[in-house]
Amino acid sequence: MQQALEWIGKNWFQCITAAVALYGAIVSTVNLISRRKEKIRKLKVEITSGWMFYDNKIPGLLIKIINLGFRSVTVEHPYIQILDTKKYLICPIPIANVNFPYELREGKSCVECVSENEIRSELKKIGLTGKVKLLAIVADQTGKKFKASKPIEFDIDKQSTPIP
Repeated sequence: MQQALEWIGKNWFQCITAAVALYGAIVSTVNLISRRKEKIRKLKVEITSGWMFYDNKIPGLLIKIINLGFRSVTVEHPYIQILDTKKYLICPIPIANVNFPYELREGKSCVECVSENEIRSELKKIGLTGKVKLLAIVADQTGKKFKASKPIEFDIDKQSTPIP
């Protein structure tokens, strides 16, 4: 320990130079990581049950797309994957607060609603019954796909009725 302190005392200028160089390397790395994060397209997709307000309250599935990144992303029309069959369902007669393709600015979100009865009808057309798991997916303009973090369980045989 004594020898190390003596060496530092004799070579203090070299120690300071090394510390400044190390600090500069750390700051440069943090800046590089920051700039890379700003360039990444980051979307969050959610699918939930909810109510659509049209002429009256209609039960529906809501697909919400949130831009968590630091740049605008043009999103394509969302669609639904039927997990048990690996088939896909383009949302029939959707109601959205935007027109797709849509440029979703940083920190903003958009929602698409699809009537449960419409989804039920489409699933029955392909021969499905009972409960299935549905997962919302959206692609950006480059073709990169973003999936909901968790699927929603949907009962095809259960009839929903609007609330007046």
